[in-house]
Formats: sequence, C-alpha cells, structure tokens
Amino acid sequence: MFSNLNMNRFGGGSKSTSTGANSKAAGGGKRKAEVSPRKMEPITKKRSALGDLTNAVKKKALGGGTNKDKHAKATLAAVAAEKPVVRVTRSKSLVSEEPKETAQVVAPAKKGKTSQTVDKDVPVLVKAKIIVPEKLSVGPSKLPVRQTRASRTRISEEKENSTTVQARRVTRSSNSKPTVQDSSTSADDEEDSSLYKTAVSTPESDLSQSVEDQNRKNEQLSLQKKSKLPHGVVDFDAETVKDQYQVGLYAEEIFAYYKRRENRFHVKKYLDEQTELNRNMRSILVDWMVEVQESFELNHETMYLGVKIVDLFLSKTIVKREQLQLVGTTALYIAAKYDERCPPAIDDFCYICDDAYPTKEIIKMEMIILRSLNYDIGFPLSYRFVRRYSRCAKLDMDTLTLARYILEMSLMEYDFIDVKDSMLAASALLLALVMKKVKAPWSKTLEYYSGYNKEDLFDLTHRLHEYLTNVPSHLKTIRSKYSHKVFYEAAKVPLPDELKL
Repeated sequence: MFSNLNMNRFGGGSKSTSTGANSKAAGGGKRKAEVSPRKMEPITKKRSALGDLTNAVKKKALGGGTNKDKHAKATLAAVAAEKPVVRVTRSKSLVSEEPKETAQVVAPAKKGKTSQTVDKDVPVLVKAKIIVPEKLSVGPSKLPVRQTRASRTRISEEKENSTTVQARRVTRSSNSKPTVQDSSTSADDEEDSSLYKTAVSTPESDLSQSVEDQNRKNEQLSLQKKSKLPHGVVDFDAETVKDQYQVGLYAEEIFAYYKRRENRFHVKKYLDEQTELNRNMRSILVDWMVEVQESFELNHETMYLGVKIVDLFLSKTIVKREQLQLVGTTALYIAAKYDERCPPAIDDFCYICDDAYPTKEIIKMEMIILRSLNYDIGFPLSYRFVRRYSRCAKLDMDTLTLARYILEMSLMEYDFIDVKDSMLAASALLLALVMKKVKAPWSKTLEYYSGYNKEDLFDLTHRLHEYLTNVPSHLKTIRSKYSHKVFYEAAKVPLPDELKL
C-alpha cells in the first residue's frame, strides 16, 4: 500500500483561494509628455526653426503679419506673376514626376476658408506615401495632391458601385419583365442551389411531405431489420423507433461501432513492466476512485472511463509509486470533463487528495496522459454494454443493478483488464441472471444483441464467480455502496456455491 492515498477525507467543501487584485489598474498613469513637460522644451526649440515659415503662411492667409510677412507676400506675388498658377483638381490620377523649377499649388478651398498658396521651397510636414500611377496624367494633375479621407471614401464607393453595376446585368425583353442576373453565378451553381431548401423558401406542404417521406423510410428500414431477426428475438429498437432520445433506428449500428473500437483500445498486462506497482496498489486506487465518484455524485460512466484511462496510461508509461494517486485523480478529472454536464473544479480534486498534489501537477499530468492516449478517449465501456443488453431483454432494475455490482467489482481485479468490455458486460449479466435463478438465463434475444452465446461466456463467468467469493476484505467501498436500498441491496444477494450454466 502507498501512503499518499487518503481514504477517509471526503464530504467537505472544496478549498477555494482568492488573490487580491492590484489596486492600480494597468495603463492608468499619465503619459510622459503630460507628467514631464520640461522634456518637451528641446523638441519645441528644434521645431522653432520651422515655426516662422508655418506662422508666416497662417498670417498671410489671415491678411495680416509683420514686415517679413509683407516681404514674403511681395515675393510670392512676383513669382505668381512670372509663373502661371496651376490649379489642381481632384482626380483618380494623383501624382506625377515633380518639375525641376519652382511651382506653386493652390490648395482646394474648404467651406468658410480662403485658398492658401504654398511655395514648394517651404518644407511641409506631411506623413504620406507618394503613389506613382502606371500612366502619367497630363494637364493639371501632374503635381502631387494629398488624398483626403473624404476623397478616399468617395473613390471606394465609386469602385463598389461600378463593381455592383458590372456584376449585374439587366436583360429586358418585350414579352417579359426585367430580370436581374448575377455574372458571378454560373449555370451549374444555379442548378445546385435548387437542390437546397430552407425553412423560409420551402412551403409548409413540402415540409410536411418531407417529414412523411422520412417516416416512411424509417418504417421501411425497421421492417427490413425485423425481417432479418432470428425467430424468438424481440425487436426492442422497433418499439422505440419513434423516441428521438433512444435513437432506436441507429442503436444497433452504434453498438456495432463500439465493438469495432474495442480492438483499438485493447489493454495489455503492464505490471511486469512497472517496477514499483503491484496488484494491491491498483485495487486500492480503483476502490478510492469509486469513493470519489460517490462523493462528487459523478456518473458511473465517468468512473468507468477514469479506470480505463488509468489502465491504458499505465500500459504505456512507467509510473512511480508516489505518482499513482496523481494518475488516478487526473484520470477522473479528464473523465469528468468529458462526460459530466457540470464537472467538479480542479480545486475539488486537489482537496480530495488532501492537497498532496498542487494544481500545476494535475494540469501537467493531464497533458502527459492526453498526449500518450493521442487525445482519443472515446472508449467503449462495459457499463454501456450491460445497460444495452438488459434493456433489449427487458430485465427489471433488480437484475440490472446486480449485474452492475458484479461489473463494478471486476474493475478492481487486475486479471480482467485485457478482457473485452462487451464480453465482460455479457458475463456479468449472465452471472446476475443465474444468481436471480432465472430459467434459461441466456435467451436468444441476449445472444443476438450481445453477439455471444453461452459457450463463449462460460469460462469468463466462472472467473467472475470465483473472484466474488474471494474479494479482499479491505476493499469495502463497492460492497458498502451496493448494500444500500438505493441499489436494491445487490451486494447482499447470496452467491451460489456451485455455478451451473
């Protein structure tokens, strides 16, 4: 036995830790330009050399200024007299090569403002890329023009409108109304689109007709399946074919698929390769996992899946003794997230281990286990098979619960890990029927739906009977669980001294 397993600490609330949030929000401080204005002074001085020129342009536009401004006005007027003023209009052709001589640009006037004249020699601080078109325009569009946001929006709208107009062709004829055809849609696409119907486009009469056709097909399939059934076999799926939750039309195919996947997840005996583990340690771990399942009120499928994950992982990885409970806890954590509607939090699994393993170790082990299993944990489980067999045979809950007790006890035995889940479920159900003293326990219905006859289950059923008569006394969780009235006191049903099949 290994010391890390805690068998008695259950039933309490999970530990929860909370860390205080930082009082200062991220990004809440001011920028450097606002808190230290002194650093901006050198930048202002650097820009003062350009300030006279830019201010002169502004004052010139307002009609005032100093002697320097008046001298600048005279210079600009002389240049304007010598060179013709080139007025630039907005067009799609934006930029051409710059002329070598000095030129002036009369910017387009905005609303409520006069047009401003800017000399080329005056440096302009504009962060814009110059776009050279493939074909140079002639006339007024030779000089570079800065494209504004309004012009870009207008040009994009014009492109979209032109694309829309080109994509649609309106054909008119004398005898028919105008029809709109999309040039991007081919004749093949139109034919394919007619095959798809939606609830909006399909009339109610067509919808009802499609439902009736589907029901008729389902009835035909059920009749074909019923004709293939052997004599004396009850067609359970035909009785539930109209129940959408039981999917009777596909149930047989689903369990046939489960059987095909059994060969893929076959577990081999691994204790010979494990240097620090033995049979007793595995039995104690499974017994503890059943107790965790009861404490958290998990589904039985979750517990069966957790045990399967442990066996498959141990068959591929060497695990030390002190890490065995961590593997079992992480396997249950993975199974709960896979099967439960509201799985427990990871802190609850830490608490159930008496905080022997921190959260980081469980997350790390989770990644190791999932990688070793190639992230495929959709295993066929014996619990699902035994429930399917009992439902098809229309057995009562007492017999089903007894079979579940036998099946759950078999999880603790190492010798059963290499047995197929479908065969183990069938043998557990056969032993339960014998313990209930049912005449002709293995009927043709059970033989048909399970795929095993009595001869196939003879040896395995005797092995289960022998194990139940010699269960170790320290493994009490499953026995006490099924001794309760909720489980019909299945553990108290006496075993026959001699098994007669």
